[in-house]
Amino acid sequence: MAERIITASFGHRLVELCDGDGQLHHCRLGAGVGAAVAGDVVVGLSGEMVTELRKRHSLLMRFSAGGRPRPAVANVEQLVLVLAPMPTPLPRLIDHCLATAELSGLTAQIVINKCELSAMADVEQLLTRYRRCGYPLLRCSARCGDGLAELQRLLANRYSVLIGQSGVGKSTLLNYLTGAQSNTKPLSAKNRRGVHTTAVTQGHPLPDGGWLFDMPGIQDCSLAHVEARQLAQAFAEFRPFIDQCRFHNCRHDQEPGCAVVAASGRGEISPERLESYRQSLRTPSLIADLEA
Repeated sequence: MAERIITASFGHRLVELCDGDGQLHHCRLGAGVGAAVAGDVVVGLSGEMVTELRKRHSLLMRFSAGGRPRPAVANVEQLVLVLAPMPTPLPRLIDHCLATAELSGLTAQIVINKCELSAMADVEQLLTRYRRCGYPLLRCSARCGDGLAELQRLLANRYSVLIGQSGVGKSTLLNYLTGAQSNTKPLSAKNRRGVHTTAVTQGHPLPDGGWLFDMPGIQDCSLAHVEARQLAQAFAEFRPFIDQCRFHNCRHDQEPGCAVVAASGRGEISPERLESYRQSLRTPSLIADLEA
């Protein structure tokens, strides 16, 4: 029998469950079951009452601007960050999402949708810094069909979470990949930003096996809970140099003898990524960036 997966959690201990036959049910959590999120695997079920969850092997958290943790999705192995030429990609948003993947032990894949737009040429320069860090890049177009077959292969038989700035076309991609009928909305005419269409993290089975979890807009994404050393480790290209700093508690900001700063000076670390890390140390919330 296929696994019974919680596809969404609605609060008040009410969840949506996909059974082994692909049917959806609304169930409640038993008194002995802790909080459940999308991606949890149900191993105990009595009627419409969930009595036991399988132990999680991963848990992706979201944090409010004040650092309050909120579980988002369980048991995923891959974070797929969707960008587009419009709305304009925000480097700090990208860096926060990649850092979140690193901190959660997930692999990260960057997908650039709407690659048919003329503004794509401007995005390519931004992408250079992430290519140098080793993050795989996939260009696609939900409108033209380019790259979609490769994206399907990337997701097949894996548990992935789809995340990205509102308006990048996540819902359109989701509809193509899963056959779901997620709402899609055009960019706001006022500021060319996205309009939210997703309210809760929602799981969808993939035709070729695996699951795709669509996470809501990330206006409240924050690294406020992360200490400086953890944050530095979450910037993958910093790792070879962190233990070479003069001081063991170096924050890679203004300290003398910092090997990370020296590596940036030699061109081994992008100066923009170093500055993004420093900004995250000082202002871990992204709300101001998204509202700018």
